[in-house]
Amino acid sequence: MAKVTPITKHFQHFVNDLQESFWGDLQGQVQQSAQKFFELLSELQRDLYMVSPRYARPEQRKDYRSGYYTRDFMTRFGTLRLRIAGTRKKGFLPAVIKKFQRRAEEVALLIREAFLAASAHDKCGGW
Repeated sequence: MAKVTPITKHFQHFVNDLQESFWGDLQGQVQQSAQKFFELLSELQRDLYMVSPRYARPEQRKDYRSGYYTRDFMTRFGTLRLRIAGTRKKGFLPAVIKKFQRRAEEVALLIREAFLAASAHDKCGGW
């Protein structure tokens, strides 16, 4: 039978810190990777739409590039602040991103409840 040695509090604290730093770093890396992926996808969609490469002026060009706009999305990886590519006529929000919410569900419920309370207050002519 194997001999089991008890784990000291100091060693257990070390293991807990190691786990927290590993998962914390992993969470940050996943967030950065997802952000970069979605931003590149947006740029790719814009470039496919434009037909012409950057700084080229061919006749078949449909539109003009107009930089980026930022949007925040709530994901499983945390809040992602994305730079969405755009042209003068249209923005290129990746279709996958549309599934994510722009705000947390709790905030959406709070807004809905505040709206309903204000609506009920107006109908009653005040409290």
